[in-house]
Amino acid sequence: MKWKMLMSVTTLTIVLVFLLAPTVSQASTLSLCANKTNGNLRLVSGPDDCRESENFVSIDLTGSPGPAGPAGPAGPAGPAGEIGPVFLNRNFQNVSLAPFPGVTTATLSLPTGSYMMFAKFRYRGNAAGSPEKTASCVFQGTGIGGLDSSQNNVPPGGELSGQVDAFMMDLVRKNPGDSPDVHVQCFGPADVSIINTQFLAVPVPITF
Repeated sequence: MKWKMLMSVTTLTIVLVFLLAPTVSQASTLSLCANKTNGNLRLVSGPDDCRESENFVSIDLTGSPGPAGPAGPAGPAGPAGEIGPVFLNRNFQNVSLAPFPGVTTATLSLPTGSYMMFAKFRYRGNAAGSPEKTASCVFQGTGIGGLDSSQNNVPPGGELSGQVDAFMMDLVRKNPGDSPDVHVQCFGPADVSIINTQFLAVPVPITF
């Protein structure tokens, strides 16, 4: 009991010795000599440094591991995986135009979701010797963002000099119950045609 009381009384002394000794922080144990009469402590290298009036004391500075803490919160979701199927219609026919509302040159059927749409096609002026003719194309279908269309002045000359390439891009969102149809609709004079329409829809998470 006496030894336990001496240790309790001198706890503050141990802390002060620990803080004031710069080399102690690198050791795993604290070696001390405790006076048998008054409990005063001395920092030493080992038991051989203690006097007859002192007892050697060794204190473990690391201690035993504590219990495991509670599990942390779940981390954020990782990046999305594959985006799913890509929808493509490649129409290589030569489609002659007509006045508004015109003709459909390519069509896709899209399930519920959000998509980025791309269309590439070529205007061809088939009449020889006539002036330029104006023709246009748009995306049509429920849920289209209405961001893009195409209009070009098409020169005559067919494959030799009467061709103009065009590109369109737009967004579409299909909600449950919407018609799945989206299409490229073009209009203009009958001596202008649309060839090589390539219509692509890629599912992506978009908001508009």
